[in-house]
Amino acid sequence: MITESEYIDALAKIVLGGRHPNRHQTSCLVHPLAPDLMIVAGPGSGKTTVLVLRALRHVIVDGVLPEDVLITTFTKKAAAEIRSRLISWGILLLDHFKEVSIQRKDEPLARHLALCDVNGFMTGTLDSLCEKWNARMRHQGEVPPVMIETFAARQIFSRSVFGAIYRDPVNKAALDDLLAAYTWEQKAPESQGEAVEVAKLMVDRLVQDLADVDTFASAAGSHAFARKLIAQCLRDLHALMRNRGQYDFALLEADFLRKLKDPVLRAKIDLPRVLLIDEYQDTNPLQEAIYFNLAAVGSASVTIVGDDDQALYRFRGATVELFRDFRNRFTAATGRSEPAMEYLVDNYRSTEPIVRFCNDFIGNDPNFLPARVTPPKPAIVASGSNKSKQVPILGMFRASPDALATSLAGMIHSVFRGGGYTIAGTTTTIRGFENGGDCADAVLMAHSVNEFARPFMGKPGKARLPWLLREELAALGVSVFNPRGRALKDIPQIRQMLGLVCLCIDPDQLLLDAMAMYGNTKREMMSWRVDARAFVAQNPAPNRPHELASYVEAWRTGVPQTAGMREWPQEWPILDLLYKLLAWFPEFQHLPEFQVYLEAITRSATQATAFSPYQGRLMRDEPHHSRSRESVLRDILAPIAENIVEVDEDLLTHLPRNHLNVMTIHQSKGLEFPLVIVDVGADFSRNSPQQRFKRFPDEASNVARMEDDLQDYAEVGALRTRRSSLDRTFEDLIRLYYVAYSRPQTALLLVGHTNQLGYSTSIRNIATFWRQGGTWPWQQGTPVPGRKPPASVSGFGIVEI
Repeated sequence: MITESEYIDALAKIVLGGRHPNRHQTSCLVHPLAPDLMIVAGPGSGKTTVLVLRALRHVIVDGVLPEDVLITTFTKKAAAEIRSRLISWGILLLDHFKEVSIQRKDEPLARHLALCDVNGFMTGTLDSLCEKWNARMRHQGEVPPVMIETFAARQIFSRSVFGAIYRDPVNKAALDDLLAAYTWEQKAPESQGEAVEVAKLMVDRLVQDLADVDTFASAAGSHAFARKLIAQCLRDLHALMRNRGQYDFALLEADFLRKLKDPVLRAKIDLPRVLLIDEYQDTNPLQEAIYFNLAAVGSASVTIVGDDDQALYRFRGATVELFRDFRNRFTAATGRSEPAMEYLVDNYRSTEPIVRFCNDFIGNDPNFLPARVTPPKPAIVASGSNKSKQVPILGMFRASPDALATSLAGMIHSVFRGGGYTIAGTTTTIRGFENGGDCADAVLMAHSVNEFARPFMGKPGKARLPWLLREELAALGVSVFNPRGRALKDIPQIRQMLGLVCLCIDPDQLLLDAMAMYGNTKREMMSWRVDARAFVAQNPAPNRPHELASYVEAWRTGVPQTAGMREWPQEWPILDLLYKLLAWFPEFQHLPEFQVYLEAITRSATQATAFSPYQGRLMRDEPHHSRSRESVLRDILAPIAENIVEVDEDLLTHLPRNHLNVMTIHQSKGLEFPLVIVDVGADFSRNSPQQRFKRFPDEASNVARMEDDLQDYAEVGALRTRRSSLDRTFEDLIRLYYVAYSRPQTALLLVGHTNQLGYSTSIRNIATFWRQGGTWPWQQGTPVPGRKPPASVSGFGIVEI
């Protein structure tokens, strides 16, 4: 076979453009099948490259067939990237070593390589692989699994399980008392919709934590009756979904783990010999159990890759402590020797100032250090082609969000539409790339990208930085891509279009008036109708062959407009009506954001087939005429009015080149940009208690509180609670901003309100280096004898602009 040194030399020659892997990457690539391996990979360190090349190493050096190698990662986009590299690099390497086998007359090597098909690698998210495996691991007559979207699963939970229980006043009082601890404001749910959301989160967490549901349901103490009801909801939901063959993500993984432990069902799939797991820091206990069982029953060699400092998904059940303590847990679960540990520290993404800033930030708070992987992690090192670029870390702080938006828009316009932006007092100019550079090379990241604050006391929400920046840039001819900035129900064109649907299928509002529905939802849909009527009155183009008014009238009267159509069809798909109405909304045809919105609306319609009796079809004759229309109002439009239909995260990585990107820090995970702008507090003009959870928590997050409350019912509870719930809440924010600060390639700009920078400010903020103990290095770095000056960001090596 091929030796490790031959493989490394071939990588340098064929894949890496003449560059050998660095010493840390080489250590990962030459590590054999055993012992198992844990790779702690800092940002920009080439972890995807190492993961792919290690998979190919197992094929070329260790003699494993591609179909015996399984690689999982966190997102569909990352899985597609891994598969693309496996195929492109794999073909080159296999062709090279086939020539080597001929030259050496090495027949065993030639036979092995002839059997290797790079398309045979098993790759994907764990959910996608579980879906595929579950379809095979079935007893005779068992219904095959069908995956449903999050909102569809919630609708099934609400209508078929939780709603009937919650409508009982005694049950409602008990459940409200329990669920209040997990709402944002720690108050009883304001509606059944909010109760459904929190209860479903709790049900999923019980599944993801592998909690003992019987013990949870029977434990004495506070909320004992409510816990029993939640356990009943879980059991009823899973029984219903299994009977229908419908699975959400939690049940899908739970069923696969159950089947994996059944030798008869396990024999129906091919178990991997090699298991490589990406983004392990975002694994939950259920997923860990799947990986450990795959390793044990198939004797698979295991390599995990991740970074505890970049764990972001605790709110989805992820448990960073599983990564931190992986070696001990893996050994205890499998009986194998302790996995080896390697570090990837060479950062090929960012400049030296950015890397230094990231190291300073992640090491800033001494209380955070015990939460990190031990032994102490080495600092990341700037090693890429950007290393020598000496753009300083920049800070733009203004006295109001409006002033900040004006300054920021001017800078962005100068960088990408003007001759560049020269940093005052320096000779450094930031400008877009000469060939192909555009606004998509920049991103504004924030804890929240909502363009308006929440309404208060009947008044509309105040415009926030993302909206103000959108308006300022529009005046300069620059577009913004922020499809998560507003709820679908709040976008005027969507309100008009969905209002038209309501006018077409329920012209006199008789159906809506008679329906039992949340009050806020019904009022929202009524207001859509008002917006739609006003839109019709404008007589929008096109006016031929029919005006919009006549089209709506045709639906009201049931008189066909189409030439040759003698009578109204027996059934009409609601999607067909939506697509017909697009003719009067050119935004959906031409603007990237609106194409994302349209996908969300059509997905709402298609996913309704999972729980809607008429599956989005409008019937002509009674009684189905009225019932089918009620079904559309209740099952397709109401979820949008309730704001539980979200845009597809995967679509947000396909960014239009001529738009400025605005995204949450969670969305930015795995991405990189030449210029990254991080909002560290444009809203923080005062020490508002309502904002502290975003910057300097004074109490545990709802997620951490739920973890504490479930600790006695799941094995992982003791591991999590080594750190207090408030500690974990702080640590999650530190990791969040570390991810943001490590995204840029060339320039990092922090923006926010100047009130945060006062020497004696009460506005504490983790993002500006405040420590949990209440000390602030930015303040300590700017003393002036005899007086207390404003604490300037320049005191921490940041150039203000």
